[in-house]
Amino acid sequence: MIRCACGFEAESEAGLCSHQRSKHPQLDQTPNRSAVEMMLLALGLEDVDAARVQAARSLADAVDAEPDKAQLWRYYLDAIQDLRTDGDTASADDDELKEIRGLTAVGHLKAIK
Repeated sequence: MIRCACGFEAESEAGLCSHQRSKHPQLDQTPNRSAVEMMLLALGLEDVDAARVQAARSLADAVDAEPDKAQLWRYYLDAIQDLRTDGDTASADDDELKEIRGLTAVGHLKAIK
């Protein structure tokens, strides 16, 4: 067993690294990566879909490495929003859009007439 300073006991070095990464964001991390780690910890999102968490971490690293790339910022902000909503992208506007779309005829005009 390997013990963390906080008292957590890991069975392996990899387990300890995983614990430290998720529970103890490092101050020497780049700004956006550090922000992602703090958000995950504050919102208790360590256990959500691992792929989405890793995507947000990777995008934070990419944005920190190339902050002048607008497209990376877009993907990063989308990933952050996805984590905050835990994948729930529905909004109050969605019901209104469904209603509007329901009023619009779909298909060939000949078939509608």
